[in-house]
Amino acid sequence: MPYIGKSPLHGNFNELTDVSGSFDGSETEFALTENISSTAITPVMPAALIISINGVVQEPTTDYTVSGTNITFTTAPAATDSFFGIAMGKQLDVGTPSDSTVTPAKMNITSALVPASADGAALGSTSAEWSDLYLADGSTIQFGADQDVTVTHVADTGVLLNAASKIQFRDSGLAIHSSTDGQLDIDADVELEILTGRVDIQGSSDNALQITQSGAGNNGVRMIGSHASFTGNACQPWSVRDTNSAFDLIECVTNNGSAVPFRVRGDGQVSTIDNLLFTASGKGVYLGVTSATAANLLDDYEEGTWTPAFTSTSATFAYTTQGGNYTKVGRMCLATFRLELDGNAPGGTTSNSVFISGLPFAIATLADTYHGGSIGHYFSINLSQTGVLAYQLSSGASTVELKVVGDNLGETAVLASHLAGAAEIRGQILYHTA
Repeated sequence: MPYIGKSPLHGNFNELTDVSGSFDGSETEFALTENISSTAITPVMPAALIISINGVVQEPTTDYTVSGTNITFTTAPAATDSFFGIAMGKQLDVGTPSDSTVTPAKMNITSALVPASADGAALGSTSAEWSDLYLADGSTIQFGADQDVTVTHVADTGVLLNAASKIQFRDSGLAIHSSTDGQLDIDADVELEILTGRVDIQGSSDNALQITQSGAGNNGVRMIGSHASFTGNACQPWSVRDTNSAFDLIECVTNNGSAVPFRVRGDGQVSTIDNLLFTASGKGVYLGVTSATAANLLDDYEEGTWTPAFTSTSATFAYTTQGGNYTKVGRMCLATFRLELDGNAPGGTTSNSVFISGLPFAIATLADTYHGGSIGHYFSINLSQTGVLAYQLSSGASTVELKVVGDNLGETAVLASHLAGAAEIRGQILYHTA
């Protein structure tokens, strides 16, 4: 039939199947089906039905109620009653829009789009994802039932995470956050690894880079050149200032800042409050050169004691005093000593030359030269000629020869017979070691 005004685009009026054949004066509930197809009908509400009993229209919810696909009468119809019904439940149904018929122009949303309840709906699904999300300047994304975590857009800058909230990775042990105003914290409970060609850290205040080891461990900082072909510097302190003593290029501080055991000044001067210790023996310092030149290597310093002794073929000696000290710097050794017989002249054969043995280090082999010098203080030695007592160390020898030397004198050996019972020498010997 024609409509006054615009006819509805959707909505079906369905004649209900006549159920009067089941009226018996006691039954009140009957199924609702479409008269032609016998398809079950679920009314949207009781008022969506026009129900007539014996030609009398029944009042919804008073004379009948609806539950699902069933109608229940307040009073059981008599077996002689007639039934007629029409379902109008779909006259307000706008239907299911066809695919791709609802466009953004049709959705003019002017107020908040909210779910029916808190945490009541998802935006997209695991198989139907949205593509892009566009938000206005200054917009926020708020998380949590009490909106405790928010991400705010800062126009032309980026996004802002509120207060002390964190961005976590894997678990709570890995996070980026700000624990206090002006400070950025990166937390990693095991390791922080940065893989890049270069890390550039720029600070504008004191202690621009400060690394604090708060737990027990072996090294506060370790720098490793791990590539097999690495030829550069694992650590290279760099200053734009010229070389001068007004600043320290490196300063090692201990005892919570009260001591500076080691520093390297801008002019290259190195100072330390303790001794330098090499981790391997035979190492030293190259002096006066800018390359590793063997002739300029000072690799030894030693102090100690030694036990000097007179020695002569087939002779014997007894001592009251027999002691010595030495200082060795590089290959040069200064050996001081004191030898004092016990009051008895040497025994045995005394016609052979006297030497001093027991040197702390072997004598160097030097081409075409000897070590020699004055012996120092001596007495009770009856020299065979008028001269002074001297010593001589032959190249590669292991003992010190005692000689009598003087003007117009040749080399005259000191014999064991020249030593009286009270003979004593207090002297020093300077020589190159092997």
